[in-house]
Amino acid sequence: MLQPIIEKYGDQVRTHVVDIKIENLSGKYNFPDDAILREKVIVGVFTSDNPNDNAYAPETDRPIISDNGLNSAYVTLVCENTEIISHHPLRQLAITSEDRQIMEVMLSKLTPTRSFITVANPTTPADKITVGESILLHFVYLNQ
Repeated sequence: MLQPIIEKYGDQVRTHVVDIKIENLSGKYNFPDDAILREKVIVGVFTSDNPNDNAYAPETDRPIISDNGLNSAYVTLVCENTEIISHHPLRQLAITSEDRQIMEVMLSKLTPTRSFITVANPTTPADKITVGESILLHFVYLNQ
């Protein structure tokens, strides 16, 4: 829920989604270069669960990883040359129909091209993740 963040920062609050495509089963997936987030102050981050394995990315129509994949996924966020969030469980960032809380953070100068998601043991079980799926990570940032 964005309300606490909006109350704190007002009309400066914006959201942006990063679509990380699973291109192989290596287990490490770099963020694309994203000019919108580069140099922005990030104040929140979230993803959503996919319990029925039937959700799709809005821009690409790629399937989103299932909860099985989400449970083994970890995010690392880099600001300039420093890992600010390191291997944080993606499951803890997931909003669900029961829990709509967004993790508040304070990150300045996010470096998308150095940030990444890892999926532990990506091939076991065989359907944990699939090439061509997406991981969506939503960022709440300040438009300053």
